Amino acid sequence: MTPLMGERVPVIERDYMTVSTEIDHEGYTFIHCDVYKWSSSIYKEMLEDWVDWLANNTFRDNVVLVALQKEDTKIIKFIEMFGFEYLQTHQDYVVYIMGVE
Repeated sequence: MTPLMGERVPVIERDYMTVSTEIDHEGYTFIHCDVYKWSSSIYKEMLEDWVDWLANNTFRDNVVLVALQKEDTKIIKFIEMFGFEYLQTHQDYVVYIMGVE
């Protein structure tokens, strides 16, 4: 599971956020999320979009991943709110994983 700096494909686009995917060379799906506005109601909408998108797609080994720069500690709480858990630390980044059924 090595994140690449390849093409990001938008999969959920709203005025308050864009979720995109990037497939690594082993076929694992890495998630990127750019959030432009935040509130509790937006969080609920995001979570609903996220659950719907996961339910309508398939993923290698039934997992999706996020790779973060080691210094990017603020985002950890955000990704944990969507179900990701710590997997491993590499030299420059940390990987979080979420199982998808």
